[in-house]
Amino acid sequence: METKPIKLPELEELKELLKDTKNIAFYKRVHFEGSKESEKYMKKKIKELEKLMDTGNSTSVSGSI
Repeated sequence: METKPIKLPELEELKELLKDTKNIAFYKRVHFEGSKESEKYMKKKIKELEKLMDTGNSTSVSGSI
């Protein structure tokens, strides 16, 4: 069964939402779609979170990226 993609908010609202890394982790696990700008920003933040996790700095993940 295929799931519907999650609609990303517009870029300004998305930037505010992604100040909390827990929200980035949520979007990393789901299929999402939105404006080109929002999708590009979301993918950038996911890559930043992955890089942070790979460096072993997981203690600072609760803050914003």
